[in-house]
Amino acid sequence: MALKKSGKVDRCQDYVDLIVFAWLRTFATHVPLQERMVRHNGNMAMRAGKTERIGTSGQSKVKAKFEDLEWGANPNDDHDLGTDLWLHARDERRFDLGVLVGAQIKSSDDGDGSYFSSPSAAGEPDGWWYYESDQDHFKYWTEHSVPHLLVLHNHASGISYWAHVTKEAVKDTGKGAKILVPASQTLDATHRDQLIAIATSQRPGTTWAGSVWSRKNKIFREDRLRYAVIAPRLIAPHPNDMPQTLEPEQALALLTQMRLHELDSTHNRDRQYTSVDEAAASDNWWWRLYAALYKYVETADPQSFDSVRAAASTADERAASSAMQAASFMESGRSQEAQKVLCDALAYDDASPADNAWLKVQLARCLTDMGNTIEAQRIALDIQQLRQSAPEDPTLLAISGVAANIVFSTSPLGNRDLGETVIGRDTPAVWWRSQALATGLSDHFDGDFKSWANDKSVAWGKSDTAWLSLRAVSLMSGFAGDHPNWRHSLSLLAQRQLMTYGEASIKPIVEALHDLRWCGDKKALERATRRVVWDGPAIAAQQVGREIDLNSSTRTSIQSDISFLVSAADVLDTPTADRSVEWALHTITDPRPFIKKYQPMFSVCHDALKLLSAAVPAASDGIRRKAIDHVLAVPIQTDQHRAILYSRVFNAIDQQSWTNADMEKLRSRGAGDHPEFKAAIDSLLAEQDESVRERLIEEVRSGSLQALDSIPDLRCLDPEAVKSAIDVLRDELSQQQNAARGGAYGFGGRDLGRTLSILNVWHPEAANWEPIIELITEPSTAADHLRGTLLILSQMPERVPSHVAERITPLLRERMVAVWKRDPSDRTDIRGLAAAALDAIRPGALSDEELWSLMGGTGDQRSLAVFVISRRRNPADINLLASFSGDDDAGVRSAVASALAGWLREGISTQESEQLLVKLLNEPGIRLARDVSNALSGVQTDNLGDYRNTVDLLKSHMSTSVRRTFIAAEE
Repeated sequence: MALKKSGKVDRCQDYVDLIVFAWLRTFATHVPLQERMVRHNGNMAMRAGKTERIGTSGQSKVKAKFEDLEWGANPNDDHDLGTDLWLHARDERRFDLGVLVGAQIKSSDDGDGSYFSSPSAAGEPDGWWYYESDQDHFKYWTEHSVPHLLVLHNHASGISYWAHVTKEAVKDTGKGAKILVPASQTLDATHRDQLIAIATSQRPGTTWAGSVWSRKNKIFREDRLRYAVIAPRLIAPHPNDMPQTLEPEQALALLTQMRLHELDSTHNRDRQYTSVDEAAASDNWWWRLYAALYKYVETADPQSFDSVRAAASTADERAASSAMQAASFMESGRSQEAQKVLCDALAYDDASPADNAWLKVQLARCLTDMGNTIEAQRIALDIQQLRQSAPEDPTLLAISGVAANIVFSTSPLGNRDLGETVIGRDTPAVWWRSQALATGLSDHFDGDFKSWANDKSVAWGKSDTAWLSLRAVSLMSGFAGDHPNWRHSLSLLAQRQLMTYGEASIKPIVEALHDLRWCGDKKALERATRRVVWDGPAIAAQQVGREIDLNSSTRTSIQSDISFLVSAADVLDTPTADRSVEWALHTITDPRPFIKKYQPMFSVCHDALKLLSAAVPAASDGIRRKAIDHVLAVPIQTDQHRAILYSRVFNAIDQQSWTNADMEKLRSRGAGDHPEFKAAIDSLLAEQDESVRERLIEEVRSGSLQALDSIPDLRCLDPEAVKSAIDVLRDELSQQQNAARGGAYGFGGRDLGRTLSILNVWHPEAANWEPIIELITEPSTAADHLRGTLLILSQMPERVPSHVAERITPLLRERMVAVWKRDPSDRTDIRGLAAAALDAIRPGALSDEELWSLMGGTGDQRSLAVFVISRRRNPADINLLASFSGDDDAGVRSAVASALAGWLREGISTQESEQLLVKLLNEPGIRLARDVSNALSGVQTDNLGDYRNTVDLLKSHMSTSVRRTFIAAEE
């Protein structure tokens, strides 16, 4: 093109031509020559190229797709060096996440020479390879402080595909580089979470190591309430830097940490802190929230938050009060009420992303507890995506970590990502709670050591720091929705409360048992319940049982609730027992609804059968009838485990409850039942049916020990049957001894020595004492394998032949003075039992010094000293028994009660003995009453007419087994 250089018009034209020339030169690099210029009517005309149309349209369409995701999208027209769009990532509720993403867009049709002309090879994910002849753009994208996406837009189909450009994804081609854009990664709402994860992936984190309380902590007002109860360390003043006045969020944080002493400013005139009453009456809503939490800590009533939640006027106030009340409902096992509170708050849809996640993680926790694990997992997966969106917020990190754990716990075993869960759980909030937990356990240990060291010193003004620390951890864990840590800390808190209060007050015991139920600590609850039922206050267990409705139990508490009812079954009142039996029958008959609701990790039929056998003795006649009808209708039982469980149900139903028609059904039952099930039926029938007894005796003659167990009274055996049984027992004892010599011990099952000893004492004509003597002689015999034999020798020494007693006497003395090794084969200290057996077989063989040694020994030894004293039948020893009746060990007191009952039975007691026995029977547990009723079993109550106080106490006792013993005696 020639430029004219004369005249004004020509000069203007020159300028125009120059501009056009420059434009065309620039455009020429982008548009093919044949598309650059066309002539129209003899004049030069400009036409836009096809690639420009596709490129511009593609960028606009990709921008629109991000805007459909509610993201902000700004074109980078002025400074495009490899980034077409700057994207502002937002969540699905349109809250900006405060992060940028860069996007480079490549748009073309699907054809040769297009961006879609290099598909992936076989064995690679479906997609297309994008190539660059050099690595400049890839270097720019991967080293940029902002994450970048490469977007391929198919102009023909309108579908956009993306890839996150990372150093790992980019492949070196030798000169240039390439990246695979997967066909599965389309730009749409289904990939929102992946895109958000990429957007937040390069966000810098915050180091919280060494963080302390500081007035310099810059936390925005809308976040302070959440911080105050999840990460109170960052809100509450340092103990050494307490201010003259407190902000309400500081008071809330101090209360969450249970720093109650520091909240009380009455001992420090320089501080002017708002009292709880002033806070409750304040116009400041935040102070009223503090007062509500204080009331909840004192009363454990979740409705303490009702009024303050209703008065919340801002999104952060509503989120905080709702999350806190939901957590308090969860502490009481009231998941449905917690769910309603959370759903009401979420319906406003105005909470910040962090507060919204807080509400949602509490909701996921509720849903998990209610059995809706699918929805809980979906919510938790959404929350997890926020982990990188605000790494400087420890509360949000804690919440996302809890969400990770919910995903893990609700996933099938093979699909669980343990690594992701560990990473998610390792958060500053968890560290800080762990410090508080360690402090509480350390204080508890110090208290125990001080007691052991007999340190009577008093630290004036010192509070129960162990309890306060554990309560703080349970509060923080609950407010964060951290269910596993809440369960652990609440269990420790409940255990401490049980150890602290003992029998002093029923209410704290009831509260602690409920806490163990709600946190689902099955083992601790079983131990605590046994202790409370046996040693008192058993009434506390009865009260807890009344409040259990298994149909309303949570996923956390259900197995603990069942275990509690099993452990407390002997003291359940009739309505509670009836509910328990009906629930068990319904669940055993059709376990599918239970499995669907709770998705249990345990055998529901196993636990339901245990509950049925435990609760049926205390049930009403009508409910017991339902249980009998159920066991009569069960199909043939071939499984050993279920057969054993059903045999316990048979044994639990008293003989009088079975009708003749029931017995006939059992007789006509078809063949095929497991021997354990059949043995239970035989044992029941043998009580009334002589033909069944004869059949069982014939089976014993054939060497069946199973039949021996079903015979109600071994005294009815003939010599031939006894000899056969003794031969089998001798052989099994020999095998047991050989195994013991080789260091192998088996525990549980039949006590061979005890069974053989019983046959020997009742059938002297067929007795064989040699295996018993060998059992006692063998040094490797396990203590548990000797216990039953020594008890029989102690209880029926008069039936032991004199020549046998003479051989056994030195062996018993050796056992009595042996050193207790305390190894797996000696789990039981039998030295006291050996002494009691020695004194029984050879009265007077035990010297005063040896008796004194027993009296000053362990609890078991002191109990056996009582046994030795009572066997002397000397009324003058009542003072000795009275001194033991105040022993700290309940087992020793129980031994005294049994001894006194034995004196009553034999008619050698005095009025003072009954007075002492009545005093013991008024203890709050059932241990003593059970032992006394066993000692008096078989005695007609008319024969105890002179001891009506004892009889009346036993007939009205809260223990079902005790009452039944005396009701049967009267009948």
